[in-house]
Amino acid sequence: MKTRTGWFWVGAAAWALAASGATAPPADDAVGDEPVAGQEAPRSRARLLLWSLLGADPPPEEEPADLGPVGTKAAEQSRFFAAVGQGLLTPGYGAFAAAAAGLADAAAAHCGGEAGDGQRLAGAWRRAMTAWQRVQHLRTGPVEEDHRRLRIQLFPDANGAVERNLDALLAGADAITVARVRGSPVGAQGLPALERLIFAGDPRLAAGTRRCEAAVAIAENLSALATEVAAPWRPGGAMLEAFVNAAEPFLGGDDVLVAIVESIAVHAEFVADRKLAPALRGASADALESPLAGHSGANVAANLDALTALIGGAEPGVYRLRDYLLRAHDETEVGDRLAAVANRARERIAAITASFEEVVAGRAAGDLDGLRRDFKELSDLGREAAVAAGVNLGFNSEDGD
Repeated sequence: MKTRTGWFWVGAAAWALAASGATAPPADDAVGDEPVAGQEAPRSRARLLLWSLLGADPPPEEEPADLGPVGTKAAEQSRFFAAVGQGLLTPGYGAFAAAAAGLADAAAAHCGGEAGDGQRLAGAWRRAMTAWQRVQHLRTGPVEEDHRRLRIQLFPDANGAVERNLDALLAGADAITVARVRGSPVGAQGLPALERLIFAGDPRLAAGTRRCEAAVAIAENLSALATEVAAPWRPGGAMLEAFVNAAEPFLGGDDVLVAIVESIAVHAEFVADRKLAPALRGASADALESPLAGHSGANVAANLDALTALIGGAEPGVYRLRDYLLRAHDETEVGDRLAAVANRARERIAAITASFEEVVAGRAAGDLDGLRRDFKELSDLGREAAVAAGVNLGFNSEDGD
């Protein structure tokens, strides 16, 4: 008999398999769209100008055969949206649902008297948090409904709402059920509350304790939230179909494009200004995202992985933002700069051998301010990419203005 974790992993694997082989049919030619279907891949105007100034003909650019001939703007958007939705979002949300189910199983086993020192539960929390970080950048769809984003993870938490909400949940003698957790303030519902239960406090979680009762209910609630967020993104799901086909709730192809580019620009700024800057400014590890688990660095690395996968360029023939900018808008400079900065940030993270918590506390070396600047530059370049793609990102609700 399969555990719930097993079923979720089977489901996630099926979603990823379907995503890897799915392609979107090219859209009908749109009158006035350029470039016209069947033409050769465009070359950067800046590149042509450079070679003309040198008085020489540019060498031919080779396009990965997998991407085929360039289509209309509408056709290129359709291919881009399908590649992102089916290749990144479907497996990403599926992995989050699977990891959250695994965390619920681990909490139930641990609090049911499973022998061990809690490492299985701690590892399950880390996997769930990392999976969440890899889809955290997208700010559209079911994750933005019914306060699910905040219920999954309340951050930043400058006012200590997680601790207060969790203490209120633990107070009294009434049974702590999933229904009670779902009716509690957002700080008691998600990953930060579980982090506090698993990695802080004395004594540690033990079977039969109220803290264990809360951990099981919160983990079950998180698993339900992850399923609610992931289900519409699975193959044939309503959100995936809307995303790929630029249908409601989107207002058209440019609206989907805004959601994609915004996920780079806004989330990179969020990492810089919310995940790194406050901790660096106050030299306080407590201001990092997951300080109790010592997981803040892994969070940022997962964020960078997600943004890098969206930017593209590492896998020839895999359609990503750089390909769309080149094929639909004859633009290479912004995409190349995005990839270069992302690579620089990756190298900076790789050079930090201690946890971010240790670095902020001054007990280890690491250029976290340089990393903050890298994410800030990624944000700026994301906005430049929007301009190059002919869309306006508009108001940023994360900037507090």
